[in-house]
Parts: sequence; structure tokens; C-alpha cells
Amino acid sequence: MNHIIALLPYKHFEETFISIINVIQKTKIDVTIAGNIKKEDIPQYPFIKDVIHIPSADMFVQNEKELYKILDAFYARKPFSAIINFFEEYVELAAKITKRYGLNGNSERTAKLTRDKYEMRKELLKNNIRVPQFIKVNSYESFLKAIDTVGLPCVAKPTDAMASEGVLKIESTKNLESIYVNMIKTNKEIVKSDHNELLVEEYIDGPEVSVESVVSNGELKIMGITEKTTEEEPFFNEIMHIHPAPLEEKIEREIYTMTEKAVKTLNIQFGGVHLEARLSKKGPTIIEIASRLGGDAIPSLVSLSKGYDPYHYVFRSGLNLPVALNKTRDKYAGIRFIQTNQEGILKEIFFDDNELYKIPGIISKRIFGRIGEFIARPPKGRTNRLAYVTVAGRSYDKVRENLLKIENCLKFKIE
Repeated sequence: MNHIIALLPYKHFEETFISIINVIQKTKIDVTIAGNIKKEDIPQYPFIKDVIHIPSADMFVQNEKELYKILDAFYARKPFSAIINFFEEYVELAAKITKRYGLNGNSERTAKLTRDKYEMRKELLKNNIRVPQFIKVNSYESFLKAIDTVGLPCVAKPTDAMASEGVLKIESTKNLESIYVNMIKTNKEIVKSDHNELLVEEYIDGPEVSVESVVSNGELKIMGITEKTTEEEPFFNEIMHIHPAPLEEKIEREIYTMTEKAVKTLNIQFGGVHLEARLSKKGPTIIEIASRLGGDAIPSLVSLSKGYDPYHYVFRSGLNLPVALNKTRDKYAGIRFIQTNQEGILKEIFFDDNELYKIPGIISKRIFGRIGEFIARPPKGRTNRLAYVTVAGRSYDKVRENLLKIENCLKFKIE
């Protein structure tokens, strides 16, 4: 059966949506989109034969009974052999659907391990894979005790959030009670849950990288390593990625070996894999692993720099077909997210294209910020990410240099 369902609950990140649509257009695989769009909404994509209309994105996680009613009706008419997902918040749901219909896909246990940072760490540590020291806490008293055990500086984070939301570096014992209260409040807003659990972990100093991989037909294929740049601590919002990361061959081999062992330990057998690590003095240390492709347009950077097709590889994985990495480019590609330290109402925003296109290698751009929106900085929120631009070129140094120039090309007014 050559038919798969791609979960697209919303056009959350245009780069991802367009990339997936492009793959559907050129693949011979029969792909149905399941999301909050209708067939008549996308007449510009006649090659999409079927759409499963899910009225609300919330239904994907909050109303499984109604969701299954829609999927059951479609399955009876046109059976499918895999559920393909590219979004972190739907990893566990995709595994449940996989089990319900007996499809190709990762198990519910694997989905749980790659979503729950505490369970993930326990499993990796049990198999002698380097992770930061970590303690799960569910009260202010246990929070204080964990900080005392782990030592300062340390990092506190939700156990099941994503994109560095709610992550905070703690460097002193001042105001710990207000920090804890605010983190619990923020955590509930982020993950829409009433639990009071946080992870307190050892702070790992060193550059941050991510490993981009796909598992298909029982084989792990590593597409490369991405250099990640985060904003000034104590927060860890990601502001720039460049692929591939300029690493020594010895370190690269060590990271690859660690990735292979971690993927086997968590039993990830299908789909994309995005592993984040820090290069500490002790060696590469795993921060977390996701059983889906990287976000923030990282698969597009892989494609721009090497000619690989990560989204198509994931589609092939759903059908348990082999993936062959055929490198057709030898470039570097990066993305720069433009943030602001201001808070307030966004009144105006635009790119100065005259200045922007003086910068070599511009591939794409997009404005996130919406006029009239309240722009909030962490820990209040993450709407301070206003726009992004992607750049490609033959030199790592030039790509990085050009990405750093972009910030001055975005003009905005916040009151």
C-alpha cells in the first residue's frame, strides 16, 4: 500500500509547509494531508488528491475521540500505511494512531521517551550515554534540594516543552522562590498542563550543535551536524543555525557514534531524528533527542547545503523504503532569526529590501511579527522573534558574516 498521511495541523512555519508541499508534488508516493485546511482552500496544489479536514488544531491533542471518528471514516474509504509527523507536539499522537491502525511507525514507548526529557535522560544514562546530571522536581522544596545537589550554575526546564521554551539558567540563590513560581506558571501556559514538574540539570558549557538524521528500513542515515547559536544567557532561544557545522573530523566521528547509540537505545525505527548536544570539555553531551526532523527550517538548510531531501526521506521511511544519501551540493546554509529586546505593541515592521539584497546569498525571508501583537520577551513569552532570513554560500565564514548583517535590514516600531 503506497499511501501515507502527513499531519499538517497548521501552517505553523511556512518554510516547513512549502517544503512538504514541494515533496508531495514530485514524489510518486500517494500523500494525503490531514490538517485544518480543506481541498477547496488549496486550488494551487491540484497534485494533492485528498485532504482530511481536521476542523481545529486542538483536536489533534485534546479531542482524540472526534479525531479518530474522522480518521476511521477516511481509512474505511482509503486505507493508509503510515502517519507522517513533523511537529514535536504530535509525536505521541502519531504513535497512538500508528498503533490503532497497525501501521509503520515508532512505538508509543519510543514516542514517550523522546517527548519526556526526564524519561529520556534515564534511558540514556542507563546505557552509559553522556547526559547532564539531572533531577526531576515537583515542589519548591525539591527544587531547592536539586539545585543544592546539582550545584550552580544549573539549568531548569519543563520536562515536555520544546524550542527552548521555559528554559532558564540559574546562577545564584537569589529570588529562587519567585523563579520557581514563575517557571511553574510559564510551564503550564506552554504545555497546557496542570503538572508542577520541572527538570533541574547540570549546566553544560560549550558550543551547541544538532545532528540531523532519518531512520528508514532499519537503517540510520546521518545527514550532518548543524551549528546552533543561542541568545545571551540566562535564556536559550535559538537565533542562528548554520549547516554543516565546521567541526574537526575526530569530534564529528564521536558525535556520530553517540547518535547511533542513542537512537538504538530509544528504539527509534522510523522517521526523522533531531539530536541536540553540547560540546563540553568531557566530550559531546546529549541535551535531548526528538523523533522528528529538526524545526526552524533546519531540513531546508540541509537541502541547500548538501542537496539532500529530508522530508522525502521521511515519506520513504513511512513506507519502510531504503534511503540513499546522494550529496549533490557542497555549500553552507544558515538561518538568522531577528529578535528584539523591546516589549510592547508592534506598530510597524518591514524589511528594507534595498539593503537586504545587497547581502550575497539571500534565499528566503519571512516576517513573524503581526501588527497590533504584544511582543513579549522570555520568560513572559517568545513573540520577540520577529523575522528570519536564510542565506547560502560556498564559505562558512561568509555565510556567517552575511547572516550577522541581516539584523539591520529589518525595520520595526514597538510602543
